[in-house]
Amino acid sequence: AVNSHARSIVTFGVLLPAIALFPLFFIEVFDTRNKVLRMGWLTPVIVTSFRCSESFFESCPTEATASFRNFIYYSGSLVESMFFKEHPLWITRSYVQTILIRYIGHFAALTMLISWLAPSQYIPFPTQDSPSPDSLSHSLSDYASPTHMLNNLSAAVLLCVFLSFSTTGLQLVTAVLGWAQAITVVDNPMFCSKSPSDFWGRRWNRLVHSALKRGVYLPMRKRHYPRYLATIAVFLGSGLMHEYVWLGLFYFSKKEKEADCSSCHTALVGKQMMFFGWNGILVMCEFMLGHWSIFSFMKEKLPAPILTALVLLCGIPVLHWFTGDMVTGHFFEHLQLGFPVIVATRSV
Repeated sequence: AVNSHARSIVTFGVLLPAIALFPLFFIEVFDTRNKVLRMGWLTPVIVTSFRCSESFFESCPTEATASFRNFIYYSGSLVESMFFKEHPLWITRSYVQTILIRYIGHFAALTMLISWLAPSQYIPFPTQDSPSPDSLSHSLSDYASPTHMLNNLSAAVLLCVFLSFSTTGLQLVTAVLGWAQAITVVDNPMFCSKSPSDFWGRRWNRLVHSALKRGVYLPMRKRHYPRYLATIAVFLGSGLMHEYVWLGLFYFSKKEKEADCSSCHTALVGKQMMFFGWNGILVMCEFMLGHWSIFSFMKEKLPAPILTALVLLCGIPVLHWFTGDMVTGHFFEHLQLGFPVIVATRSV
């Protein structure tokens, strides 16, 4: 009991807070103002924090703890390593070719999306007298507005492709380094999801999903908490994690405070908790009501694109709680600096 108490103090009182401060330290030292580069500082911290939590609660994958080598391969990669019969799944030529082709495809898709959205400052569908995307002052009619939902959908697709591009790039780096094969982190959630749980559990950012599952959900289930409480805790944990990420993305460094910072943006605290809390409610409703005959009928009879559209409609109206700061806080503008932008010209 004493050892367990000491481990808790070291892990949650010393180790994790110290890890959480690293990105802010690097942002200050290197005066990092580009929001995408800040995301690069934050990503290792998030992964490392959850790896520490998994080790503390002894909820790492069985294959990862089969040997010390496996544990190093699992813990030492930003993208979750894959195993086969308790051995790392080694890199093959076909794997590298597949990842490279996918990476080039994501690059091309991002280039096209940025070229389309950049001229409108990532609000492609004008809305009259509508609040700013990062605002919480939207009325019910604003939430139901087709242009509002189309703007949110545009931001969601752009963010999805960016996540696919960046995580595929991490897969490519691990392949070049001769590490183990890694999971596909983003599996086309915007066009193939069949339910809220399918969207969040199997398609959107599987890296974070796995980390939350092993760092929050499984430890709670091991302590005999009911499924619904563990699920709520996962989405609350996701909300807190994203609040931390937003703190780092829109943090004002000392030099920014001293200068006239044109790209500084203040993100309202609590919006990420609201967004992931809402989606946690949707998943809980699916668990409780999914067995009803009407939902079974819809899953069996509705065409897949219609089913996906219905899933997206559950979250698109409130998506600006999540992406609004990225639109008005210059995240996407900083992203476009790394891509060619195709500009339409008029002949004179």
